[in-house]
Amino acid sequence: MRSAVLLMMTVGCWAAWGADTAALLTGAPQEKAAAAQALGYAKDGRAVGALAKAALDSDPVVAYAAAEALGAIGT
Repeated sequence: MRSAVLLMMTVGCWAAWGADTAALLTGAPQEKAAAAQALGYAKDGRAVGALAKAALDSDPVVAYAAAEALGAIGT
């Protein structure tokens, strides 16, 4: 996952952003939490809606990761 974060941060890859957003909404809990973390590192405001949904996830690890990501983005 670290390489995906670096890819997003250094290249600004739209495909990576879309994949992380999709994983955040439909992946397994571990994938959702990792995607939330990656989106938080990217500090991309486009992810706020998906992260807000994920912050209400029934899995506490996912909800926490999403809340942390929203904080990193500044919302």
